[in-house]
Amino acid sequence: IGDATKTSKIAGALPTTRGLSYHYLELETESEPYGATLYYQIQDYNAEHDNPDIQFLEAALMFATFEILDYCNIKIKEIQEESGEDIAYHLDEIRYERSDMEELFGTLYPYSESQESMVALYNQILDYLQKK
Repeated sequence: IGDATKTSKIAGALPTTRGLSYHYLELETESEPYGATLYYQIQDYNAEHDNPDIQFLEAALMFATFEILDYCNIKIKEIQEESGEDIAYHLDEIRYERSDMEELFGTLYPYSESQESMVALYNQILDYLQKK
């Protein structure tokens, strides 16, 4: 998680809700607890952009990928142009804690050892979300 560019590329590759686009990643690594905030921007106002299941999945995959990450925030914002300037409005924010995710799925970081184990985790999360 120390390499912001690589971390941001991974965050940008996560599945996202229709109508949103990944905007940027902010890392909080100066002191513990360590965290990341993924920012998404609304692209399609007609789409359902608030999907807690996808946001849950994104956070779980971040915890599986980055061992030192203690929490993951997901923020959705709307950018409007006013007087020639872009103004951002934060519409939604949700926070996920590693400890809560690991209560459900066990230790997450070992899943990042292979593509097969990440796919297994992905499927396990989808099964959990369908049953809840």
